[in-house]
Amino acid sequence: MSGSPLLRIQLLGTPRAAIGSQSFPLSNVLLRLAASHPQSVRRDQLLESLYPEVDATTARNRLRVALARLRQRIELVEAPDDRIGLFPETVKADIHDARQAAHVASLEPEVQSELTTLRSLLPAFSQVLFPHADSEWQLVAQTEWSETALLSLERLADLAEETGDYSTAAAASEAMLTHTHYGELAWRRYLSAMSRAGRAQDAELNLAASRRRARKEGVSFPDSLAEWIPSEDSTSLLGPDLTPGENQVLERFFRRALVNDPELVIHMLGSPSFRPEVMRAPRAVLPLLREALSFPTPPSQARERVQVRIITALSSLDDHEAVIQESKTFLAQPIAPARRRIALMDTSFALAMTGQLGLAIRQIEEAASLVEGEWAEYDATECRAQRATYLMLAGDLTVAESEYRACLKFFDQNSREGTEPSLLSIRGNLGLCLAHREQWADAEECLVSVSEAARALRIDRVKGIYLPVLGWVQSQTGVPAGAKLAEGLKMAFQISPRRAILAAAYAGLALRSNSHSEGNQVIAESASFRAQSNVPLHALEQSIWPDGVEGAAPPTRPLVDFVRSVIRVVAQLGES
Repeated sequence: MSGSPLLRIQLLGTPRAAIGSQSFPLSNVLLRLAASHPQSVRRDQLLESLYPEVDATTARNRLRVALARLRQRIELVEAPDDRIGLFPETVKADIHDARQAAHVASLEPEVQSELTTLRSLLPAFSQVLFPHADSEWQLVAQTEWSETALLSLERLADLAEETGDYSTAAAASEAMLTHTHYGELAWRRYLSAMSRAGRAQDAELNLAASRRRARKEGVSFPDSLAEWIPSEDSTSLLGPDLTPGENQVLERFFRRALVNDPELVIHMLGSPSFRPEVMRAPRAVLPLLREALSFPTPPSQARERVQVRIITALSSLDDHEAVIQESKTFLAQPIAPARRRIALMDTSFALAMTGQLGLAIRQIEEAASLVEGEWAEYDATECRAQRATYLMLAGDLTVAESEYRACLKFFDQNSREGTEPSLLSIRGNLGLCLAHREQWADAEECLVSVSEAARALRIDRVKGIYLPVLGWVQSQTGVPAGAKLAEGLKMAFQISPRRAILAAAYAGLALRSNSHSEGNQVIAESASFRAQSNVPLHALEQSIWPDGVEGAAPPTRPLVDFVRSVIRVVAQLGES
């Protein structure tokens, strides 16, 4: 087989086949086999697909002749169970190549690498397979291809939006519409992305054209899009991207204001309007916040907010040492109780993550003592839940579980807008606690609800922390969870190295529970990375690495390569 020439089959666009520069006759039977490649097809399926209106005897004769002619040109896979296919080594089909590339991208932990690959697949996924389908098997193949394309295009649009590449987001959303002409969600994504890319007028023209097409075809168009106006779209309230010239004007204004009116800049960066940017892009806002504070301005609430936002941004980046250092100066000042409480909560978590659990507990208790106002009981319960996490890390799982349950009962009875991410983390920590107590069924129920909510709300940080734990739990309950483990590892890597190392360790536990040969090796290699930190293991980590990590050999490859290899291994565990 290795010496056989490579046959390339193009199914997208105008179907054609070629070996090198020489065209190859694309018969109906080859077309049918190529659509399923590299999977083989049962003989009875070939008969049903290719000769649906012919009597059985005639159909068998025609298929026998067609296969005989094809065998004269290429070698076929003919399995004992009467299945026929094409050799993967000597035949390549464009739709399979695209699917395979998308699958590889889905296992890539680095966002930019995944985005680059998916962007390169946009021309393929923008096309409909067999647009003039005239048989049942072609319609089935078309539907399966569109489902694959939509998943990849949606992921591309997500990544493009997250990185501010609205032109790519618009192109991906527009490609989605080639597969689902009147899908409301696809249209909303397209209209929003086009508006953010400064192409709202083009979007309106395309929307009007689609409405006319729907009327002509007698198809109902989504009523909610009947009078779409860019300024009314909830996801495009910020308007289109600024031009380079506009950005330059704002940058000059910001620099001039820092020198001439630093209090104005402090007021802007400390305003509620800037807070979402701290949560969305903590790494980008840190230099702005620090530069603003470098100018001497009188003490004010806005200045305190800017200082707290620096601590919050550092906490979002899991930069625990920096949080502790920043807080020392801030907490030594006379500051308002509300902002002191927020700083203490972030600082206590950083202390816990650096092995200083006793001090972390004292600080969270101090934070709880500062609650005031309408939401005092709610804020105190948040502090109580955070204290429960420290008890869990110290190994007091029974008390931690009880505390988590009491807090969640309170939150279920007292809702507060905008707290979904923190509540998911508390529920996820309860699931983590239950998992380490080996209460597998309860842990699974808890973590499944967390993962589903995180997916619906698109909170990747929550998925990165708890999906690997859920994969480990389901390895105990007999539920295949390869896709969850792979996705969780990707998200964990994008949070921080420590999260990635811990996620890989849980993946190793899941592999070992499945009697996979690489389970112990993954756990051992994760220990080698964990040993690079001088932070002592907390109780949960001690249960993962019972012999400690001090004697672990140094890592032999970069963390990203280790994570990639683990993702590829766990992805093979399958998914329920």
